[in-house]
Amino acid sequence: MISPPDSAATVLSFAPWIGGQDENGQLHIAAATYAPYIEPDYRPGLWNSPARDFSRVWLAKRADIERLRLDFGADQLLDQPIPFDLLSWPAKGNPHFRYNLDFSPVETDADLFPAPFVDANGDGMYNVYDGDYPRMKGDQMAWWVLTDSTEHKGSFGEVVGIDLGISAYVSGCTQNTAIENSLLVDFEVINRGLANYKNTFMGFFTDFDLGCTWDDYFGSLPGNNTFYTYNINDIDYGCQPGINGFGDNIPVQTVTLMNQSLDHSIYFNNPAVGVPLPGTTDPETPDQFYTILQGKWKDGTPLTAGGTGYNPGSANFSNHAFSGILPTHRPGVCVRWVYLLTTGVSSPHTGLSTSHQVILSALPRPSRSISAFHFPARTSTVL
Repeated sequence: MISPPDSAATVLSFAPWIGGQDENGQLHIAAATYAPYIEPDYRPGLWNSPARDFSRVWLAKRADIERLRLDFGADQLLDQPIPFDLLSWPAKGNPHFRYNLDFSPVETDADLFPAPFVDANGDGMYNVYDGDYPRMKGDQMAWWVLTDSTEHKGSFGEVVGIDLGISAYVSGCTQNTAIENSLLVDFEVINRGLANYKNTFMGFFTDFDLGCTWDDYFGSLPGNNTFYTYNINDIDYGCQPGINGFGDNIPVQTVTLMNQSLDHSIYFNNPAVGVPLPGTTDPETPDQFYTILQGKWKDGTPLTAGGTGYNPGSANFSNHAFSGILPTHRPGVCVRWVYLLTTGVSSPHTGLSTSHQVILSALPRPSRSISAFHFPARTSTVL
């Protein structure tokens, strides 16, 4: 799933947003948008750990794990070389994760290392020499951890107090190209703070860049918990230095929530491009981020069906932008509501999907897992 340097890309940025109110009604929110161009509300590491201890991504490969399991199973010893990422896997108690890549000592308590693992000998601690190995999905899985325990320079909101354990994995499956060409991402969300949050929403910001960004349109399929981007032209040319197009072999990039419902999907426009309606541009304050997270425009105007979706005064409310088919007042007659048929909307734009009313309680600190499926499908059909 890693694109060669000279290839076209489909997604520039994919980031979680989460916001809610504490017991006193104070808003707390963490978000990220156009990273790395705008600094996010997250940093590497855990709530109470130095960032440098987790300023990297670990990679587990199923072939390496199977090889080591066979080696260990033969005589309860490891005789073959151990991949560094498996040796230093940041799972609970690992005695071999003592130094960072810059040779500075790891300061985080080993009992707090959060990476998932299979405890082969049942002692509750990770040690590859005891036959333990990363718990993984797919054939290759990258794992890293983020926290919002940092200054929020993206949303400017109050810290939520969450850790995010992130697993991104791929599978080689020549019999199923949909699986082979897809990236799946799991987010484990843990509230490390002291607040019990109410009216809490979690969503995913996606900056789709389907090759050239200027001709990408947005749509949603609520029944499939999916939102997507597609190209309006038959040929996707490279539009500026360093950004390649797909030519005439253009995919449709989808994002699907696998284990949560897609309760809202909305978009907003880059104000530096074209002349977008002011209420539809990027959020700039914590309240605006939170309002968009609830599926409304940043000025509080509800999303309504038809046109751009920004129709102040309309009561034709919608939870999803450009969701396809809309009913009319004439029995049996429907119209298509897609980005292609709208006017006055600039490009590029970004999408946000929201899973309604997640629960974030302080104790006993339950975790919440959300999975997203990224699939670049190629089709000859023009939407």
